[in-house]
Amino acid sequence: MSASPGDYDEGRLSRAAEICLTAGVLPSGDGHQGGDVMAAMGARAWRGDVGTVLHVPWATLDHEVSAALRALLQTAHQVGTALVLDLSQVGFVDSSALGVLVSAHRRLRAEGSALLISGVDERVLRVLRISGLLHQLHIIDAHPRDDTAN
Repeated sequence: MSASPGDYDEGRLSRAAEICLTAGVLPSGDGHQGGDVMAAMGARAWRGDVGTVLHVPWATLDHEVSAALRALLQTAHQVGTALVLDLSQVGFVDSSALGVLVSAHRRLRAEGSALLISGVDERVLRVLRISGLLHQLHIIDAHPRDDTAN
């Protein structure tokens, strides 16, 4: 039996979950549906110079998309490589999304890899500074370059 967005109370569905249900996929985080999950959420990933680059498609990272962000981070990462998170479209981050970033940072570090964050907006940088995470997370200056654009 397949789920559809109409089968659920829309008030209880997060934006990300509704996107996944509409596309017929659920963010499992186990790596098996990675391409489907990313496509359903509008995310893009490509191989960059230092590892996998993941472009986050949302302007706001809040409690409504935190589960989807977690799933994207888990499905995009390839063990042994760095994961570059492109936040160039993000203008707001709340505490739930910060928790997802810290968890991903710790998980990747434990695996001998790294989470690198690029394209950070001044407003997001300010939140990272105020929260004390600016010096814990690896913020890189350069925006990632999409080699598939040409």
